[in-house]
Amino acid sequence: MSSSAKLHARHPVASRIALYGTLLVVVVLGVLLRPRVPAPVTDTAWSEVDYEANEDVRRLQALVRIDTTPDTGREIDAARYLAGILEDAGLTVEIEEHPGAKANLWAILEGESEEALVLHNHLDVDPIRRPEDWVVPPFEARLEPPWIIGRGVFDMKSVTVAQLAAVLAAKERMDETGRRPRRSLIFLATSSEETGSGPGTRHILANRPELTRRFWAVLTEGGVLEAPSVGEVKYWGTSFAQKQFLEVTATSGSAERLEELRTALFEALRSAPPTALVPEVKAFATAYAPSRLHPDYRAALAEPERVLSEPGLFERLPALLKALFRNEAHPFAVEPSPAGGYRLRIVLHVLPGLDADAAAAELLPDRLLDGIDIRIHERRGAVRGSPLDHPAYVQLIESLRWRTGVEPGRVGPYLLTRYANDSRFFRNEGIASYGFTPFRLVSADTMTVAGPNEKIALPAFVEGVELYAQVVRDLLDAAPPPADPAALVANLPAPDDPVGWLQRYVSYDTSNPPGGERLAAEYLAALIERGDPEGEIEVRMLVSPDGRANLYARLPANAVETTGRGLVLLHHLDVVPAGDGWSRPPFGGELHRGRLWGRGALDAKSLGVAHLVAMLDLLESDRSRRRDLVLVASADEEAGGEDGVAWLLAEHPELFGDVEAVLNEAGVNRMAGDRLLWWGIETAQKQVLWLRVSAAGRGGHGSGFNPASPTHRLLRALNRVLDLEHPWRVTAAAHQAYRALAEFRQGEFAQVFDQPLDVVQAELDRRIRDGTLDGILLPGMSASFRDTVQITRIDNGAGPVNVAPGEASALIDARLLPDTDVDRFRRRVETVLGSGIHVEELLRSGRSPASSTSSDVYRTLEGVLGVHAPVAPTMIAGTTDSRFFRRHGVDAYGFSPFTLAAEDAGGIHGADERIPVEAFLRGCETMKQVVAALVLAQDDSLPSAVRGRRRGEP
Repeated sequence: MSSSAKLHARHPVASRIALYGTLLVVVVLGVLLRPRVPAPVTDTAWSEVDYEANEDVRRLQALVRIDTTPDTGREIDAARYLAGILEDAGLTVEIEEHPGAKANLWAILEGESEEALVLHNHLDVDPIRRPEDWVVPPFEARLEPPWIIGRGVFDMKSVTVAQLAAVLAAKERMDETGRRPRRSLIFLATSSEETGSGPGTRHILANRPELTRRFWAVLTEGGVLEAPSVGEVKYWGTSFAQKQFLEVTATSGSAERLEELRTALFEALRSAPPTALVPEVKAFATAYAPSRLHPDYRAALAEPERVLSEPGLFERLPALLKALFRNEAHPFAVEPSPAGGYRLRIVLHVLPGLDADAAAAELLPDRLLDGIDIRIHERRGAVRGSPLDHPAYVQLIESLRWRTGVEPGRVGPYLLTRYANDSRFFRNEGIASYGFTPFRLVSADTMTVAGPNEKIALPAFVEGVELYAQVVRDLLDAAPPPADPAALVANLPAPDDPVGWLQRYVSYDTSNPPGGERLAAEYLAALIERGDPEGEIEVRMLVSPDGRANLYARLPANAVETTGRGLVLLHHLDVVPAGDGWSRPPFGGELHRGRLWGRGALDAKSLGVAHLVAMLDLLESDRSRRRDLVLVASADEEAGGEDGVAWLLAEHPELFGDVEAVLNEAGVNRMAGDRLLWWGIETAQKQVLWLRVSAAGRGGHGSGFNPASPTHRLLRALNRVLDLEHPWRVTAAAHQAYRALAEFRQGEFAQVFDQPLDVVQAELDRRIRDGTLDGILLPGMSASFRDTVQITRIDNGAGPVNVAPGEASALIDARLLPDTDVDRFRRRVETVLGSGIHVEELLRSGRSPASSTSSDVYRTLEGVLGVHAPVAPTMIAGTTDSRFFRRHGVDAYGFSPFTLAAEDAGGIHGADERIPVEAFLRGCETMKQVVAALVLAQDDSLPSAVRGRRRGEP
């Protein structure tokens, strides 16, 4: 960080300097080590540790002992020291030397993808301004447990060593496993950060395009950890944005005139109102608010719009929080100018995204500058912050949460208001850059930055080095491999490891929107091609006009007599967005507590791997296949399937002309503890109708009485929609499903549902009147008999609380019975919404017939699965791609081979989606049996105990 700015950075926290003295007392007294927190500086456990024997501590000492200050130091010596360590590990290092012993250094650990995570640090350190105040020589790097003291131990050579250790750990793992990381890793040490980075980061970005084009995201300094006491994390902030800073020099022949300007600027700063609420501040404020203890601070940050409209609330904020909402001018001391006369240094702090020149004109108006010359000679800061939805940031935060156990509300983004660092140069080039600290330091320990006796607590340093390596590993593991099939094949999981296949598959972020299924589809294709060295399986990548990839693979029949009808194994590549609340990385594919965690572990990547296992098992078998087997991994299912199965059937009908049946997702198996009660084969589904409804009109001030505002009209209209009655109706699909269940259930359920349809309808009507319906319903069953409406979102903008917006909208998710007339239903909704409410149709799934329960395919499913538990058809309230095949006259069956307890099955579309490894492997075996029974010669495909067993047979 720039030294002049660091002086400012210390002011907002100076009041806490007393904590440092308290800390020393506590060290003497000692406290017990808290669980999960490595030996902190206030625990006497540190006195038992030989820190001189710790390799990372020794590296930090060696690096600090190299003077890299701007005036007398030699950055080149530090670069050579780091290069020696990296080269000993087998990495190739480049050093770029500049005049004055300045240097840049980089080393690349090549991964499967050229895109690289960059670990950035700077070689230089602040000058020694007051050597007489140092109690130890500043470059001795003396260990005085629990501290190490020396210039740069905090800023930023401790982070440099942590980054170095992370690179070495990644290289060591690659050497041990023989597998490259999924994304490349670049260690980048640059020159002159403390004095503007001219020969450093700015030079690299301007003159090394072959290097910088690979930059995916940068981790550097600038992270903030608020820890008032040992073991307590108030807020762990990763910086994503900073203010813009303009260095201004005011000159005059009169010192008095400059003193007047300085006084005027201080007065203006004390009374300056808020300027604006920019997106970066809003994102930071709302994340930061829950960690604030003061109710005014918490309220202001939770609803930052109030700060602009409530002057009293703004006035009650401390200076550091006020700085989030306004541009500021900070003057320093008046001093003689080398050119004659006097000068006053001023730093202008401008909010991200605002016009810096316009802000300068407002902060330094002409009325204050009579007889004063103003020169703006340096601009620092990026116009905009780095995105908070960037995969690197999302993974970093998730990793930090579950690696440390810190509460989610105390980990998040941070906006730097008092100093600038090299992140600004990366951001100005469109490269995402984030400031991250791994060190758990009490706040008092940070007071020494840029001052005498700079120090860092050794226990926190050692723990932080380990944490940094873990976080970097998570970032590399979550990254997708390249699109190069040859590189994919060279780095695939083991051929006999379906768990490893699923881990890698889950690690591809195919969240829809936007989808991005191509890499995942190529990964599956690579697995198929490796398992099929003779090329018997036809593999095609079919890409929609919108660029959405679909995988099609066909294993042809090879028996003398074939059915001439194919079987499709269908699953989808895309997943719903991960959302918040995960305790493990959502795209980590991590194994933990006997489960594989990640988005798609259930819906539906585990099913896709089970399909692939079954196909390759048939290929390796020497038995004859009587039908073609087709594996389809489709795009866009989670958003309606228009770029997936719908497009495939419309544009490539020849690929499916001979298909007899489809096995797809949506099987619903009922468990009681660890006992399987029945297999549920999905044969029918409700229709989906998604609507956006909106109102527009006169907005205004919140203090006015406006009952006809768009928000009010929309809310009243939505209430009328919710009040619509939807009669209970027994459809043929629901009747078939629950009558089948009644065959192996007892009591009232069997008495009611093992009856003709009209009898069941009459009994439900009676029980509705009597209020006794709940006694016969299974969980979730009521949706099978009614059209349902859910208001899933209401939006009237993000304005302040005292503004009534001029428009408002809401999303409606309607799930309709298979025989409901959708047009008629929509007209009912539009009628009750009333005039002035606009209705837009977002998705209509349409009707699709139920699949037959008397087909050979369904009866084979009964035969194979019935050995373990009964089989029953089901109707689901959701919708899947099966509907597209059913409309083409092809039976599609939702079948899940996995038997899961409720606690695991509940992760679909939620946080912490996971699948037990044992259940997954067992499901793969079940899928192999089912597919073999459907594809191989019938006498050889079924287990002997079930050959010939069909529905209704003994």
